[in-house]
Amino acid sequence: MPEQDKYCPLCSGLNGCAVADGATAEDCWCHFQVFAPKTVVDSKNIPSTVCICQKCAKALSEEASKGIRRID
Repeated sequence: MPEQDKYCPLCSGLNGCAVADGATAEDCWCHFQVFAPKTVVDSKNIPSTVCICQKCAKALSEEASKGIRRID
């Protein structure tokens, strides 16, 4: 995987993707994560080929559950 796949497209921090580090998807933190609804994620224009980080995934889920929509 390209080096840029290791970075979150939202915050530019490391995304902790096990697959980007050469492991299997079952070894990745995201395999056990509950994500925000697809409509929330799609509204951020996140490329489907790049993983977001755990911090951003949690923030998106919290925003969705509270009905908050960030504009950044």
